[in-house]
Amino acid sequence: MADLDNASSAEAIRGGQLASSLEESVGDICSADVTEAQLLEDVLALDPSGLYVQCDTSTQSLYRAAVLHLSALSSMGPVELALQAVRFAAAASDGSARHVGYHLIGPGRPSFETLIGSRLSKSQRWAQRLNRHRNSIYLTLPPATALAVCTIIGWAFNGGIQGWMFAATLAVPATHTGIVLVQHLLSWGRESHPLPSLSVDHICHRCSVVLPLLVRSAEDIDRAVQTIRGNAAENPLANCDYWLATDFADASTEHLPSDAALLVEIRKAVETLQSEKISTLHFHRDRRWVAEEGVWSGWERKRGKLLTWAADPSVRQRVQNDLAVVLDVDSVVKNDGLRKLYATALHPLNQQSRDGQTKIGIWQPDVHLQPERGTLFEAWLYEDAPPVGQLRPSFWERVFGWDMYFGKGLVNFRSLEAATAGAISDNSTLSHDHLEGLLTGTRYCANVVIAEDAPQSWLSWKARQHRWMRGDTQLLRWIIQGRDPFACRASKLSRINRFRLAENIVSVLLPTSAFLAICWSLAAFVPTVAVAGLLLSLALLFSGDWLALIFRIAEEARRPASFWQGARQASRESASRAPTIAYEFLSLPERAWLSMDAVCRSLFRMFVSRKKLLEWRPAGKSQSAESLSTYILSSFGASISLVLLAATVALLQPDNLALLILLTPWFVAPAIFWAASKLRRTSNK
Repeated sequence: MADLDNASSAEAIRGGQLASSLEESVGDICSADVTEAQLLEDVLALDPSGLYVQCDTSTQSLYRAAVLHLSALSSMGPVELALQAVRFAAAASDGSARHVGYHLIGPGRPSFETLIGSRLSKSQRWAQRLNRHRNSIYLTLPPATALAVCTIIGWAFNGGIQGWMFAATLAVPATHTGIVLVQHLLSWGRESHPLPSLSVDHICHRCSVVLPLLVRSAEDIDRAVQTIRGNAAENPLANCDYWLATDFADASTEHLPSDAALLVEIRKAVETLQSEKISTLHFHRDRRWVAEEGVWSGWERKRGKLLTWAADPSVRQRVQNDLAVVLDVDSVVKNDGLRKLYATALHPLNQQSRDGQTKIGIWQPDVHLQPERGTLFEAWLYEDAPPVGQLRPSFWERVFGWDMYFGKGLVNFRSLEAATAGAISDNSTLSHDHLEGLLTGTRYCANVVIAEDAPQSWLSWKARQHRWMRGDTQLLRWIIQGRDPFACRASKLSRINRFRLAENIVSVLLPTSAFLAICWSLAAFVPTVAVAGLLLSLALLFSGDWLALIFRIAEEARRPASFWQGARQASRESASRAPTIAYEFLSLPERAWLSMDAVCRSLFRMFVSRKKLLEWRPAGKSQSAESLSTYILSSFGASISLVLLAATVALLQPDNLALLILLTPWFVAPAIFWAASKLRRTSNK
């Protein structure tokens, strides 16, 4: 007890000394003949943690803007309010709370607002209430919207069995509309800004970048070498290690005759990069026997490879702070982003969620798909993408203070291992990135951009989408039960996290549901009602676009002086989506069939065969050998669906056959996709 009293007395003495020193510094600053802006800067520089002066200029500007905003809501002037924040931080005992930013933009802001007696307007108080109940709103409004929309549709379309069946087919698009609506409502009026960051000049420890690589041929090795060179050129760091974490494809035996030659090629590639003054190291793991699949394979694919790499003693000796950047073989961190990513992750406010309730172990940069060959197909999908470097806000980061992990970013492997060890059963989860991000905690770093190669052709796009759809479907048990029932450790997801995974299921089922609704309206209703059903189905399918335009114009209406200019800009941005919308309509039957195949295949493997759950085939590059016949054969399922639709309409509603003319592009879609994958644009954006 005496020791405790002595420690408390020492802490009080130190606190008193700090307060006395702080007041002396304040007196010196206030007596100087400086401008108010300089005075504000000098006061914030008294941050008890000393972190303010280590932050980059954009973060310091963010803190000053927060001071000005809070000052407008209270009776205090900016300098007085900043001084109060510094005093509040000096009185805190917790490490992160001793940083002035904790109270200006971090978890301590609500308490600080109460302390300074901030006066909120009615709209601000309303927004604050919405923010307090954001979880309940987000969990209830989308299903409520879907129920209301389906009830109205069922009643409006004659109220009979045909009308209610049509409403049932639109349940998923209506849920999608509810999700988009609630996202716009909850993010209404919220400012978007990057996460606070330290200055890159204060990042002096070694950076580590790991590229998990499944080696099938020498071409894979060459591709990885080019990726490392691209990252080294964009991030000229002397203290950065690039790791090639490799394994081989599945085989019937532990070793294949070609394995030794490929290992020699990998070592040569590493030596070549070393000769170019790029610090490159190699980590390789052998195949394991997987009894469930009856093959020799790399344990847990990418997830297992990264965990094995991180646990290796030689790796731990070189990786500082257990932090490493994970990239895919086609990913390049742009514009000195590696140091920016480390600087953002090491800021104490980013090591927890914005409300301070969740620890963070992953920092996810913004991922830009980068058209490589300039084909017309790439233009369709990525014409509306903003340029690299333009801030793209994240709804989840902006509203909830955390985000999802998509497999590329800065990872604290000690936190990742602690959060996921035993929580995910082996050979069961293809989309492990999402689970790792939710279990470990993820923040979104909008100021760091990773450029990734976009699918060059329609076939490579289909392969990637099919793999993602299967991965999302395999998370169904996590959505329903909140955990993996076959895992040795129960790690339960919160309801909001489970709903976030359920959103992906809605996206997977959306094209199938919309296509079935269109088919039902054409086969069950007379022409006038069928046209209404067709338009309604498309409106719900593309609700994200027209709701975004409405809310953007409503946002501009809050600034009457620039309303018309802002409205025209919003309309132009929406119009830039036209090629992508046209592609999504044209590919609807293909995406519907792809979705149905991925879902049925995944459910069969999950509940019946328990095999091939981790089946992974690279999407590949567009090849000149991709012929028109290949595209037609790959669309066999969708083509059969369209033939059955035409036959059903002819049998049940022959008056609607004329409406099929509107859907003629669907019947020739494979030829259009083949041509778009071959033709190059005459100019680039």
